[in-house]
Amino acid sequence: MNRKEKLIYRILVTQFNNNACKPIPLDSVQLESDLTHHELNDLLQSLAANHSIFIHKNNQLSIPEDALVMDSY
Repeated sequence: MNRKEKLIYRILVTQFNNNACKPIPLDSVQLESDLTHHELNDLLQSLAANHSIFIHKNNQLSIPEDALVMDSY
């Protein structure tokens, strides 16, 4: 992961954990980052390709349990 991906992933993990591990809206991630919609979308697609996150059809994001476990190391 590059620096921006790590930053976005940290935001996602924090929000996901604060939301009792329920999917979080894409808009909340964009508000917390200073990235444009296009930049954020590219980073999220990259994270999804690496199986670090899951993008739902309703623009919600979640983190697979195995990715959360790996992040804790």
